[in-house]
Amino acid sequence: MHYSHVALILGLPALGGTLFWWATAPESHRNSPSFAPLGIAYSPFGKYDGTSSSPLGIADIEQDMKRISQITNLIRIYSSGDFLGSLAISAQKHNLDVIAGAWIGTSPKQNKAQISSLIEQSHNHSNIRKLLIGNEVLLRSELRSSQLIEHITLAKNETTLPLSTAEPWHIWLDNPELVKAVDFIAVHILPYWEGISVEKSLTYIDMRLGELRALYPDKPLLLAEVGWPSDGPKRNHAIPSPENQAKFAENFAKYARANEIDHIWLEAYDQPWKMAQEGPVGSHWGVFTADRKSKWGFVVKSSYWLLWTFFSVGAGSIILAIYIRTWKTLRSVKLISIGTCFQIIFAGMLLPFILAPEYYLGPLGKPIWLLLSFAQIPLWLLFMLDLIELSNVSWKKQTRLIDVNHVFVAPQELPRISIHLPFSNEPPEIVLECLTSLSQLDYPNFEVIVISNNCTDRERWLPIEKTCIALGPNFSFSHTDHCPGFKAGALNMARKLTSPLTEIIAIIDSDYIVEKNWLRTLAPFFEQENVGIVQAPQDHHSTLSNGFQSGCFWEYAGFFQIGMVQRNEANAIIQHGTMTLVRLQALDEVGGWSEWCLTEDTELGLRILEQGWDAMYTRESLGKGLLPPDLCAYRNQRFRWVYGGMQILRHHFRYLTGLRKSSLTWSQRYHFLAGWLPWITDFLALIFSVAALFWTAAMSVYPEILPPPSPLFLVPVLGFLLLRQIRNNLLYRIRVNCSERARWRATIAGLSLSYTIARAVFFGLFTLKKVPFIQTPRIARETPIGAKLKDIRAELCLLLLSLALIVIFCLRTGIDDKLEALWTLILVGQVAPYFCTLFMALGTVNHVNTKNDTMMGKTIPATNPDESL
Repeated sequence: MHYSHVALILGLPALGGTLFWWATAPESHRNSPSFAPLGIAYSPFGKYDGTSSSPLGIADIEQDMKRISQITNLIRIYSSGDFLGSLAISAQKHNLDVIAGAWIGTSPKQNKAQISSLIEQSHNHSNIRKLLIGNEVLLRSELRSSQLIEHITLAKNETTLPLSTAEPWHIWLDNPELVKAVDFIAVHILPYWEGISVEKSLTYIDMRLGELRALYPDKPLLLAEVGWPSDGPKRNHAIPSPENQAKFAENFAKYARANEIDHIWLEAYDQPWKMAQEGPVGSHWGVFTADRKSKWGFVVKSSYWLLWTFFSVGAGSIILAIYIRTWKTLRSVKLISIGTCFQIIFAGMLLPFILAPEYYLGPLGKPIWLLLSFAQIPLWLLFMLDLIELSNVSWKKQTRLIDVNHVFVAPQELPRISIHLPFSNEPPEIVLECLTSLSQLDYPNFEVIVISNNCTDRERWLPIEKTCIALGPNFSFSHTDHCPGFKAGALNMARKLTSPLTEIIAIIDSDYIVEKNWLRTLAPFFEQENVGIVQAPQDHHSTLSNGFQSGCFWEYAGFFQIGMVQRNEANAIIQHGTMTLVRLQALDEVGGWSEWCLTEDTELGLRILEQGWDAMYTRESLGKGLLPPDLCAYRNQRFRWVYGGMQILRHHFRYLTGLRKSSLTWSQRYHFLAGWLPWITDFLALIFSVAALFWTAAMSVYPEILPPPSPLFLVPVLGFLLLRQIRNNLLYRIRVNCSERARWRATIAGLSLSYTIARAVFFGLFTLKKVPFIQTPRIARETPIGAKLKDIRAELCLLLLSLALIVIFCLRTGIDDKLEALWTLILVGQVAPYFCTLFMALGTVNHVNTKNDTMMGKTIPATNPDESL
């Protein structure tokens, strides 16, 4: 390895570590406001405690009182009990007065115990200045007004301290009898719960206080709760954020001083347990976090940042080292770019795990957060694979690609080639065209074995048999009504009929018309003794009769001009069941075609590579077949390919992961696993889409309680959707000679198969259900629009449901919050594949004429203004 590469591997982690430290351990987020409230509410519970848990210990309470004494000299306590005495003592040590409360509700026994304890402790501790019997008990409808007045009256008989109860402003306005029973009005005014923006919050508070003063001019007022949350869902115009909380605190402090407002700030420390009663926003009213960190000033560094940074940059550096070792020809400046991207990818992948402790996650929130954290890993991995492919296509020169113009010294006697042509129920005229093209091959030493299988209609295969007889002794025909294993079984049957002089097997689909130089061009490459496979592209006839076929054509072209070319550099091509040549020795060595697999061609190619054989590929078109005539055929074909790929993944998993010994290189393993990852990601995307619909429905019903997921999960998803389309467009610009419209059609065609791919992954990986071999039809059928829509009813249901929920969500929430806008963009992005499916289904309706083209050619197809998908 070159010294500059070593320097990169060692130097980039330093850069990555610096960036990662900056992201996970910031010094300061915002300036601290001038905040000195008259009093502040305090609950003696920690981060994971609750009202059903034991309060904090004496030492922890001491620390809390010390911290609180730096900003105020008054605290409000909501409940009484044994801890109140210790808390009052600790508060007194730090010169803090106390407004003590009794928490009462529906239990007479508990009410009596709370009030008795409150009265007793107020007698014992001189720094308890005021008493509150109950907190929002009328708002919660746990007591009637007369019952609450009775409790207050009895308590007043046992104390001389000012006594009241705490309720929101409207409760006081509606209950003048209650006002008469108390010594002062303890009112809660929280503009957030009224949906008031932070800019208009002071005007709102002043209005409500004015209403109370006007109605009860002789009663002193205590603003017993006032504040603003730092996080949580938007409520109409009220948006929780640390910035808005700091802004409200500073503005309210000036207002309270100017107007001499007695007030209690809600609250000292965040209380995560309140999430169960108030939703996510209930956890974020504190001046300090539940970890006792200031929200507005200095932010303490995460104690785990060094460990996470080491893990992140270490993983990124290992991947970079593997990349440098695998693709040796890249220059340092390019490696710096891709190495930096690796560091960013791993940092983004780990960020949700790092920041999880900073969020107040309840019993349900923790597993959901963990699930989302793991679920976004495949997205980051796929992004990394896309980056590798884009860099290799852009920067790395192809060295293994077959140049058909390269001069080879042909052997004195060209090897005997046996061409195997299986067919089943294809229209005879299509097969006859294929046979005609084979009969015109410019190759002296070949045979053609035609296998008619699983076809009981004599009218289908009898003309083929007659033609084979007419074409002479090099053409033989065999028919069987039932052939187990479908195409693989037919090819195994053809192997048994192969001439003993044969050295190479050629496979051709019955709808292909080959160039006459097909065999003469590719056969010489078998002079290299280790070559087991030579593959030409699966090209298609380019008389594109409608927008649907145009999309299919260019979508196929992308794979054979981008993916296969790059895989060839690693000797890891996907063998296809047409336009392929296989050395007979290699075929027999691995035991022939596997009849259990729906993609027997790819499976055979992988087994041949596992035995140490080489495969070669040319991007030049040497034959063309028919495109799927409609979306149903297109979807069935892709379902078979994906399902077969998952069968292969399950069957060869230990070879692909190195758990079982084979001749596969790690570069080959990478390309096979990386090639299947996008399909698995489509399956995960479907799960996410369905879950997102349920979550959107729930948010639409309970917008104040259920917020969208954290931006930590939404931003990578949205970024991936955008970057993947940019990446695809760039790859097409570099490798596929087509128009801008053709690139978009290829994108639409690929997206239209997302749901089909997800289904195939599910059935291939997670079920034992045996899926039958579905042959791709070659002739278009007259299908009414209703039938086309019925074929895509699942996608249509998801499309309509998604659109309906997007509209409902927008109307319900107003989308004036950044997080809600981000979630809406995610929802719009996830319906794009369903729109594409609809466009492709309707793409066969409008027929257009285009000039002939080939995916390998140099001309760009003509377009028509009426041409559409």
